[in-house]
Amino acid sequence: MKARLKLAWKLTAASAVILTAAVALAEYINSLFPPLALGLVALWLTFAFLLERPLGELIAGTRQLAAHKLDFRFTEKRGDEIAVLRESFNTMAAKIQASQDELREAKEYLEGMVENSADIIITVNSEGLIETFNRGGEEALGYRREEMIGERIESLYVDPRERRAAAARLDDTNDVKNYETRLLTKDGQVRNIFLTLSRLRDAEGSSIGTIGISKDITQEKALQDELR
Repeated sequence: MKARLKLAWKLTAASAVILTAAVALAEYINSLFPPLALGLVALWLTFAFLLERPLGELIAGTRQLAAHKLDFRFTEKRGDEIAVLRESFNTMAAKIQASQDELREAKEYLEGMVENSADIIITVNSEGLIETFNRGGEEALGYRREEMIGERIESLYVDPRERRAAAARLDDTNDVKNYETRLLTKDGQVRNIFLTLSRLRDAEGSSIGTIGISKDITQEKALQDELR
């Protein structure tokens, strides 16, 4: 309601400006060409007021898109130049909506891959706190994600120094691959893992945390020990 009142006020204010300008122009033209003054001003006012409503609707439409209402379209049929503007607006809105749908589908696909992976996949923010903890981590370590989100990543390690050593290697490279280390399960068991660690970056390229993908090699490790 407030947005409509604000728009109506802007349009009324615009009309007042047009009317004031028209009166001033009328006085000027009347001093030069008295017979033409009234007709010219009347034509100008008619043109201005005919545009006011459709332009106001176009402005309202752009505000709908800005409010993420991407399914908004103009449906009223017109046979003038405003119809061309509306058609262009609808085309632009459709392209934006299609792009957003593609991004959402890609995001859901990637999230599904991470969630359903058998590996332990954990993202950590720049302060070293866990932000996401996938199902593979829950099954391998026995923790529920709600228990781990917000906790320090080092709390999962048998030796927290090993996690810090892996992270320190990122200062010299983009990622750390197959770093052998050990994690603790909720019931105190040790899981041997190969950790692949990479930096997460924002759109400007600044580091905002890390993503770690850990492969549980506990059974393989036990078999190797038996064969020795």
